[in-house]
Amino acid sequence: MSSHLSYDRETLSPQQESRTSGRLAITRTSCRGGTVIVRVTGEVDMTTADQLDRQLGQLSATKTIVDLEGTKFVAVAGVRILLNAARRAQASRNVFAVAAASPITARVLWLTAADAELAMYDTVLDAKRELS
Repeated sequence: MSSHLSYDRETLSPQQESRTSGRLAITRTSCRGGTVIVRVTGEVDMTTADQLDRQLGQLSATKTIVDLEGTKFVAVAGVRILLNAARRAQASRNVFAVAAASPITARVLWLTAADAELAMYDTVLDAKRELS
């Protein structure tokens, strides 16, 4: 597992933290206005879903955007994690959104009806604009 801080030009924020474990990498970037972007890269399945759950559970952001652009596969275990995180955010009156899901991931979210419960956007930029 690696962790580092680096400057993020897109958000103009030096508060970026990365976690990598096997087939899954998760990077959290704090943006202006209290938004946190969680970039998920790799595969979210029953062996890696707990890592995503821990990362999302540690957030105290008022707005969270989960960027799935680099995600190759999301199993039902990952869908459950996303839904639970969205429900926790809603219970705390915070905002939780999913962005840039690949066609395969979007299909899994549709087949499980998670797309009806998750705020979903085509891109992270779309989500940031809509949520600001």
